[in-house]
Order: sequence, then structure tokens, then C-alpha cells
Amino acid sequence: MSIHTGPVLLFQRALHLWVLLFLLTAIPAMDALWLDPVSPQHTTSGPRHALVQPFRVWLPVGAAPLLLVVTLLCALWGVFRPMRPWTAIVLWFGFTALMDLAFLAGSGGQQLIANFLFWNIGLACAHAHMPPWAHAHMPTCAHIRAWLPSLSFWIIRLQLLLAYAATAAHKLSGTLWIEGSAMGIVATDPAFGPGWIAQLPLLGMVLSWLVLLFQITFPIAVWYGAVRVPWMIAGIVFHLGTALWMEVPEMAFAFLVGYAIWLSEDEACVLLQRLRMRRATSAPAT
Repeated sequence: MSIHTGPVLLFQRALHLWVLLFLLTAIPAMDALWLDPVSPQHTTSGPRHALVQPFRVWLPVGAAPLLLVVTLLCALWGVFRPMRPWTAIVLWFGFTALMDLAFLAGSGGQQLIANFLFWNIGLACAHAHMPPWAHAHMPTCAHIRAWLPSLSFWIIRLQLLLAYAATAAHKLSGTLWIEGSAMGIVATDPAFGPGWIAQLPLLGMVLSWLVLLFQITFPIAVWYGAVRVPWMIAGIVFHLGTALWMEVPEMAFAFLVGYAIWLSEDEACVLLQRLRMRRATSAPAT
């Protein structure tokens, strides 16, 4: 299994930027989310719970601001610099602990990012230098460093495809998306909208089928260079539309973070180069 350096770097920068912006926008609601959450005793199951729950036992709720600051600093560092494994662990740990405290305000976007952050620990091993004690176990440590980043790279890639496949399967299990009425019904909800779609049933039907077709075909299309970029462009338009009109930006941009790791090496390097050039030209002259 191979790992593509450019897409990984772009993915990591986008991932850490998502976490940074999400936490900054959540600060005004800190009291309801973390200082006095509705149910701080909430528990979940699974391996992440087994790791995070002991931490939450000795972490007082009043310590949430300190945890928030540490998590923000880790995310900020990751936006500009390659992250080491221990920093990636702290970031994942802090984000998931904060997410568990505010579980009633959780979303699928946060869950997707939490999964990305966990496997990002493996990606960070590609930048790590082996500590002195590791030289006594050089063959084992070298072997782990060889396969763990590649394994994490492919799991993150497949996680995005699994999210689309699961969403499509859920839609296919009902009748509203198949008959084309789903978008029109969703548009009538004031929390989502836009309401004018409900006044155009034919448009709502076409949009419902296009969304369903896109989510079914995306996990297949990204494997083929001829259609991968058009499908990703369609996905960007779709997710930006849900972010603007349906007001679910964290979910929309969480999926777009995952797009970065599906770019080719050349595409990712072009984007990184343009970002560097824009940062360089925007810097004040000395």
C-alpha cells in the first residue's frame, strides 16, 4: 500500500483548519456545550469510549476551558506545521472529550472528523523520528513506521466512501428519495429550506434523484481518473449548497476535508503551491 505525500499534507491542513474553526465558532456557546452540559454523564460504547471515558472520569467539567485551549493550540499548530504522533493524539483526545461532553449538539460531521483525527495519528507517524529507546527494537519500530501511515491513509480514504455508501443505503431503504419527493419535503422544514423548492415539485424530484445518484456513484467514480474530478466538483457544489441553504456547514465541510486525500499527487501539489504563493504575496513587504 502506498501513501501520497501531497494529498496527505493537504488533508491534514484541511482537517486541522476544520477543527480550529469549529471550536472557535463554538466558544460563544461554551456554557451550554462544556461548562454546564445537559448530560455530562452520557456514555457511549466502542473502542473510542474505552479510551476517552477514563479521561473524562478525572477531568472536572470546569477544566473544559483548559482542554479547549490545548485542543485549539494543537489544531493551530497542525494548520501550519506537520504534526507529530503525540500532538495528533492530544488533538484527537481533546476533540472527542469535548464532543462527548456536548453530545446532544453532536452531528455526523463531528463523528466523521473524530474518525479522521484518530487515523491521522497513524499519518503523523510518517513525520516522526524514532526515540532513542526505539533503537533497541529497531526492526519492529521500523516495520510499524513503514505500514502504519499507509494503513491510516487507506482507512481515511475508505471512511469517506463508507459514509457516502451508508447514506445512500439509508436513502434506498425508504421510498421518499426513490419516488423523488424527499427534497421537496426537506425544503418545507424552516430549519433547512430553501422553501421555494417545495413550490417546484419537478425541480425537487430532479434534485432528489441527482443527490441519490451522486451518493451511490461517488464511491465508484473516485477510483477512475476520467470521472473522479467531475464527481468531486459535483460533490463540492452539493456540499456547499447544503452548507449555505440547509445550514449544516460542519457536515458539509467535514466531507470536503475528506476530498483532499483523494486528490492525485500532482493535483494536491498544485493546490499547495498556490496556497503558498498566495500566502507569500499577501505577506507585508519588509
